[in-house]
Amino acid sequence: RLGITLEEALSVHTGSELETGFITTHPGAVMSGTRTMKAMIRGKGGHASRPDATIDPINAMLIFLSMTQRLKDRMISPLEDAVLSFTGVHAGTKTNIVPETCEIWASMRFFKTEVGEKLRDILTRGAKATEEATGVIIEMVFSKGIPPVKNDPEVTKKCNAAALQTFGEKNTLHNERLMQSDDFGRILERWPGCYAFAGAGSDKIENHPGHSPKYDIDEGVFPYIVTYYLNYINNQN
Repeated sequence: RLGITLEEALSVHTGSELETGFITTHPGAVMSGTRTMKAMIRGKGGHASRPDATIDPINAMLIFLSMTQRLKDRMISPLEDAVLSFTGVHAGTKTNIVPETCEIWASMRFFKTEVGEKLRDILTRGAKATEEATGVIIEMVFSKGIPPVKNDPEVTKKCNAAALQTFGEKNTLHNERLMQSDDFGRILERWPGCYAFAGAGSDKIENHPGHSPKYDIDEGVFPYIVTYYLNYINNQN
């Protein structure tokens, strides 16, 4: 509407794991892609004293979890970056009842689209085999997910120059990629850009990992980030 054409996309992520006054820039993939799965295992409930008269979804869940982890180790090369984590299991209401259903959640992380598809295939194959072995029905829903965060090499060069001006050579790092994910990856699918990480940890705060309820940052990081952006803009003139 304003007649502005978007040419490049920049972002800075703060984190207390790195000390304030440091930044890290790196070309290529810096954060993984991710996808989630939710599965409902449907069996046949009954009394805990007669498991033979039930179709136990908890037993099926144990088989499913074990099988998919083993399939992952055999279907994906150990040289690939791939994570399959089960993050939720919900079942049961009473100690003397075999429940009718069991819900499972999973998170997948990857840097290649084909590896993400393999992880989905592993879960699907594990579900079918579990159904056949136990008699349950497994309904699976996969999220669309988000792609890896991939920094454009040319934009990253310019960001690195701005970082050197702002943070200095000793404080400008080039750390390797992380298995965490960020939806900024969707933006970098459309425009070239760079996702950097600025330290926000210090003895002024208690350092806790991201997503902790006690997470905090040293707000002294903000002048650094503003200056970094300004140096980047000024260098284009």
